[in-house]
Amino acid sequence: MSSSLTLAVLQQAADRYLQAKEDVAAGWHSPCQYSTPNSRQCQQCPYFKGFIQRLQQRIVYLQHLDNHSFPLCPVTPSKSPYSDEIQQQVIWLYKQSFTLLEIQRLTGVTSKKTLRIWLYDAGLLRRQSGYSKEEQENALVLYETGLTPQQVEEKTGISADAVAKWASDKGISRAKVSYSAEQRQRSLELYQQGKSLAEITAETHVYGPTVRAWAKAKGICPRRKRGRPKIHSDQIRQQCLEEILKNGKTVVQVELETGISCSTLRNWVNNAQQGAL
Repeated sequence: MSSSLTLAVLQQAADRYLQAKEDVAAGWHSPCQYSTPNSRQCQQCPYFKGFIQRLQQRIVYLQHLDNHSFPLCPVTPSKSPYSDEIQQQVIWLYKQSFTLLEIQRLTGVTSKKTLRIWLYDAGLLRRQSGYSKEEQENALVLYETGLTPQQVEEKTGISADAVAKWASDKGISRAKVSYSAEQRQRSLELYQQGKSLAEITAETHVYGPTVRAWAKAKGICPRRKRGRPKIHSDQIRQQCLEEILKNGKTVVQVELETGISCSTLRNWVNNAQQGAL
């Protein structure tokens, strides 16, 4: 008897949920390429969270009609690990024509998706519907030649998400890039010598991550240079630390002024702060 009652209550809850979802979905206006809020990507979308909140409100309303009470699962807003200052730096760098790859390196924001969301919100990136037919065709031509969506984005400024979606909709497959045995051998030699992926690509025209994959498959490790002399003097190091720790400049600003990498500047700052403890 109790089992039948439990099943009946659960069925009522399920019916109430489906009715609430149908009511709320009727007014759903997707701000992205997904027509329904069912994609895995929706989980971090603020619009989707609003959809869930409206859905819960609708369930509460239906519960009051039936005089039943069921616990609700609140949507916990996710806190961004990045400060507003970092977000403003990203926007400023993009306005200065820095690529997303360069912005990642300068700011330490590893997720391109996060960068795109900020740039979308700032009105600096267009949605898929905001590109002309000519821009779309040019992007797809580059994709067909073998470039990844990310590489197309670096060349054209059109988001990789849009390129991938256009290619999928049109059933376009990316041409497989083939490299000669000489390119492969030379790339692995340079990698073993400790050359950077950018330097290897510049000489052999082989995509950097491809070289890394080859090396990993062969068990090749880059040669580490020992006893490397100091690149920057103690005086320059101290000047940079004063700009960051005393004058309040960010490592990105100091890198743009001095050409010293953000990673080097952060190491200096960390060492200085640990030494002061």
